[in-house]
Amino acid sequence: MQTYGPIVEAYLQALERSSLEDILALFTADALVESPFLGRLPAAEFFPKVLASSQQSDITIHDILTSARGQRRAVGYFRYDWTLL
Repeated sequence: MQTYGPIVEAYLQALERSSLEDILALFTADALVESPFLGRLPAAEFFPKVLASSQQSDITIHDILTSARGQRRAVGYFRYDWTLL
């Protein structure tokens, strides 16, 4: 069984570094992201927009919770401080 905690942690670290290549490597080519601000977009379109609008980000990971029942899901509990351009 795959554990998703390390994947969520890698995602948050790549987001903090603004590493588009590392972020997209964690998603399938057809992955979609649902955002309250940008709507539903392919990950390959969403993340360049997010990174282009941010000057700096600091992410503090509080916890990463994974399914105790073997489901394919994880939740990241973190603080996301970012500076918009």
